[in-house]
Amino acid sequence: MAGPAPSKLAVDDAAAALLCRALKIEGFFPEFTKDQVRGVFPHGGLNLYPAGYRLINVGEENRDLFAVYAGKVEVMRPFVLKQIYLGPGELFGEMAIVRDGKRNATVVAAVDSQIFHLPYQDLQYLMDKNPSLEAHFKDLAYHRL
Repeated sequence: MAGPAPSKLAVDDAAAALLCRALKIEGFFPEFTKDQVRGVFPHGGLNLYPAGYRLINVGEENRDLFAVYAGKVEVMRPFVLKQIYLGPGELFGEMAIVRDGKRNATVVAAVDSQIFHLPYQDLQYLMDKNPSLEAHFKDLAYHRL
């Protein structure tokens, strides 16, 4: 990860609701609030990433998940010339959950962006406590394969 460091942002209920929709966990958390975000993802949170910041580097080993709240990111895959941008409500990094943990793309903040960083240790704890949620996250990832 390169560039100026991201800065931590406060999560409000609107941001929590968008994260709930992005993760498609309404059935697990019908009213996902800012307090639940802190409880479910104690090691993560919402950050402001400056334009040009690399959130993921192709080839690195990491299973963290990200969700765009505001702004956009560019996804660059080796040997793929088409530009891919993801915006508010979209996830990235989910492929590493179902694969060996190696990243298959580089993801850069295309503009200053507010992005949820959801560390794998938080996701793993949540999935261990709720096996159907693990299947749900894997299903999300398989839809991108």
